[in-house]
Amino acid sequence: MLTGAITHRYTGGLYAAAKAHGEVERIDEALRTVTEALHANPTFKLLLEHPVLTPDVKMTVIRNVFGDVLPELLQSLFHLLFTRHRGEYISAIYTAFHKMADEARGRIEVQVETARNFEGDHLEMLRTRLADALQKEVKTVVHLHPELIAGYRVRIGNRIIDATVRGALTQFSQTLRVDQAAKEGTF
Repeated sequence: MLTGAITHRYTGGLYAAAKAHGEVERIDEALRTVTEALHANPTFKLLLEHPVLTPDVKMTVIRNVFGDVLPELLQSLFHLLFTRHRGEYISAIYTAFHKMADEARGRIEVQVETARNFEGDHLEMLRTRLADALQKEVKTVVHLHPELIAGYRVRIGNRIIDATVRGALTQFSQTLRVDQAAKEGTF
């Protein structure tokens, strides 16, 4: 079975239950806390994914580490994941759940890649224009990529807006190749 399908199934069920109980924010925050702990401590991650440890042992560890931070609904999901040997999906479920929660709140996260620091007024202007175009609250995450030469590339889900010098040069080079091939009659 596909990883995305498994993640989608568990995330959809968790989101529906969290919404019905009015706990979307609480579940989102708790999942973030657990996911951060998994990323920060690979040994902890290996423990929760270990095939020999029983679900009850894993749940005892989860309860000892996080205590009252985890809502009952999330504890039930973790027990189900551990019972079905799917503990490795926790981070993917968080990512999908957070995206669903943000979408319901009218928020969207946008990845911005730039050649140089892109902050202050320039970043705020880009955020405002994207918010107007998307009709959503926009959170920007900026990544530095000096190889872009200048400009920025914006990723919104699977869409890309490329306003970089590197992108323009690549597009120009491809246009020249197509034109040359057309002149030679090979295209």
